[in-house]
Amino acid sequence: MLKSFLPCNCPPGRASMRCLGPARGHPDESGCRTIRRESPTRSGIKPDPWALTKDLMRFKWVRIFSLPVNRDFYSRTTSYFIKDHHDTLANDCWPGQTYGAVSFAEGVKLFNDEQFPSRDPRYAHIRWGRDLEIWILEGRDYRSANTAPDGPDRAAKGDNHANEVFAWEGDELRTRLSAIPGVIVLCGDRHWQYASAEPESGLWEFGCGPGSEKHELGWKPGNERPEHRFLRVAGGFLSGSLAYPTPDQPRLTLCHRDVAGEEKSRFVFPQPSPGK
Repeated sequence: MLKSFLPCNCPPGRASMRCLGPARGHPDESGCRTIRRESPTRSGIKPDPWALTKDLMRFKWVRIFSLPVNRDFYSRTTSYFIKDHHDTLANDCWPGQTYGAVSFAEGVKLFNDEQFPSRDPRYAHIRWGRDLEIWILEGRDYRSANTAPDGPDRAAKGDNHANEVFAWEGDELRTRLSAIPGVIVLCGDRHWQYASAEPESGLWEFGCGPGSEKHELGWKPGNERPEHRFLRVAGGFLSGSLAYPTPDQPRLTLCHRDVAGEEKSRFVFPQPSPGK
């Protein structure tokens, strides 16, 4: 997920942020008035009260996007939207499940056909100039049960490829992605900020963090692993800019920022692959 937030003295760029819903809207939107943005991409989540019927789901969509901060932000900023499992139905859901009176298939149709009928299929790729291409994946419609055995026979990918129960899928994805020159993975559905470089494949991965300080969870502060290049268990977003120090040499800069837009990390690409 990508979203464009950059300080005004920088060229336009993109950045990513996970979407959560406080009373007035998402704080990192209101805190970024001075940050230049072009095309954000975000994932979403439905807060309390839980939507157990299709009518309540529709109501919640209208409600969350009519919050003052959200309304102001989207009135001036275009975006790409990657849906979350909660946008589809419920936490870690898969085909065949129900949530209240709503089936997985109904949840998929409600989001894809009613709330965000932007394109079919949902996955896409976007070229941004000659040197940057963004691949937007769809991991919610195409999936098998999380309870299915890990291995090559799974019909679709599961939820969290960093978990040991999805070791086969995680290794397969990292191997395939690392074989593509210049690929960097940006993750939205994490509640902490991180940058990691997988030692065997050399694949870089960035987590943008949650959209507010109230929703940081899922990782213990200070629990740094050998593959970590940055770790911050707090809210914020990830920004990116593409510049040209020389006409034939693009330079991509990725920065973690807090909810107010203050820079917390900086990584410049290309750089030597850590595993090669």
